[in-house]
Amino acid sequence: MQQLVKQHNDATLAELCDLLEETVGVRISVTTMFRMLQKLKITLKKNTASR
Repeated sequence: MQQLVKQHNDATLAELCDLLEETVGVRISVTTMFRMLQKLKITLKKNTASR
């Protein structure tokens, strides 16, 4: 998971769910993704200038 977030550091939670599904074939909800990132102590930093 850390590798996925590191490679796509500006992705939204929904985008990370899509990427996880493409990578491992498992679909999880945005809420589950949020909780998993919290447990792993991974924070998402957004680049507001590019959005």
